[in-house]
Amino acid sequence: MKAIFYEEIKWQEYLKKFENFNLDSSNSPYIFRGQSNDIDKNQKFIPWNLTSSFNRYYSEWNLSFFEFVNQQLENSIFRSYYSEYLGVTKTQLNSFNALQKLYFLQHYQVPTCLIDFTFNPFIALYFAISSIKGFSGSQYDNLGYPLIYPEDCYASIYQLNCEILKDVGIENIIDKNGAFLYHSDNAKYVFDNRENPIAFLDLNPKSGNEIYNLKKQQGCFLFFDNHNRTHSFEDYLESKISSNSIYLKEPVIIVYKIKWYTVFRNMANTEKTLFKHLKEKGIYGKELFDDLQGLKYDFNFF
Repeated sequence: MKAIFYEEIKWQEYLKKFENFNLDSSNSPYIFRGQSNDIDKNQKFIPWNLTSSFNRYYSEWNLSFFEFVNQQLENSIFRSYYSEYLGVTKTQLNSFNALQKLYFLQHYQVPTCLIDFTFNPFIALYFAISSIKGFSGSQYDNLGYPLIYPEDCYASIYQLNCEILKDVGIENIIDKNGAFLYHSDNAKYVFDNRENPIAFLDLNPKSGNEIYNLKKQQGCFLFFDNHNRTHSFEDYLESKISSNSIYLKEPVIIVYKIKWYTVFRNMANTEKTLFKHLKEKGIYGKELFDDLQGLKYDFNFF
């Protein structure tokens, strides 16, 4: 059995596949992530792998996330340089531990080694399509699909089996109280092990949920630091399974691929659009965020 399975699927089939899915995170081994992917200036499709924003953003600069955490989030340094920022004083960020700070920074798109996931497959679908670039006017085919999007462009939704990750040896390193002491030996190992980048799941973060909208998004994080390396989490996972000769009963990751052009339909078409389906479920920016982030997504979503 391969560690990763790819399935091309229509969004209608995706909705039907998960219509009876148990959304209670305590009973489900699965988490989900939606990625829109992208195209370059020559209209060439660029599929994204699972990699952290920090490693992607600083890939050419050889910067260490471990050093970032110790230099920027160390309490005395953080207070000295950032304590007077309005965003810091309003949120009491000075009093947060390092993990809480990372949650906050991640939410406002500061590059970190946290990769956002959700327990809800429909929320993952929203994030997969809400970043697809919109258009003004278009020609449509006889099914109502716009002709503006290249045929090979698709959004990706990752379904990751947490139980199998534990079997592979990837564990949750957050303690039961949600504390994260970046100066501890354990955390240093997590951030600075160059030979074997550590991944973990914080499946139930207990700190700052209201601030970071984790409850509304039913969110969690995968930590993955491939500093000074070029491979993605998928490559790391497959390498780890292969080197340890681990037998898999099912894939660790299923990637659902939904073509861009199938998401947008001619509004004269009588069939209910994907946008209407998700809004009826309360899955759009206003409900998933308590701040301008939601407005940003909805400007593009609608």
